[in-house]
Amino acid sequence: MASKPLTIAFIGLGTMGLPTAANIVNRFRKAKLYVFDIVKEAHDKLKERQPGAGRYLQHRKGCGGECSKSSHLDVLQHPGSESRKPCPFRFPHAFHGARRNRLSGKLIIECSTIDTRKFLEVDEQLKSKYPTAALYDAPVSGGSLGAEKGSLIFMVGASDEDPKPTPHPV
Repeated sequence: MASKPLTIAFIGLGTMGLPTAANIVNRFRKAKLYVFDIVKEAHDKLKERQPGAGRYLQHRKGCGGECSKSSHLDVLQHPGSESRKPCPFRFPHAFHGARRNRLSGKLIIECSTIDTRKFLEVDEQLKSKYPTAALYDAPVSGGSLGAEKGSLIFMVGASDEDPKPTPHPV
């Protein structure tokens, strides 16, 4: 029996997100990548950078929650002050309507720089509703040049009780 291809939701196609998403497209050829940005032109730029990517690269209209509905893994990389609110409860452009999404068992990687206290608050709220969801605080270092080269450093934080303590390639 063939396993289902990996589906990734990538929300936030800004200065860092656009090249990071492009590198995901290059690295995971069999994966399906759903993308969302409040600026539709960002999706068009990604398609321009990745000729032929249209067969597995889809823009989800509306909000990031729509993007997340069909994914196994969500990667969020937002600029600006609104991004200081972690992913599942960021309104309106990320997980608006998250309660309708299937978050159980989902792996969510928050790459925006956010306040630790706020992140922990959201993580607690998420785990109280979806105990099998895994939310990781993973700010990145390397700037736009590192994003272009595919050499960003992801600083992933997790608790000692994390059910997935061993990093594994996605």
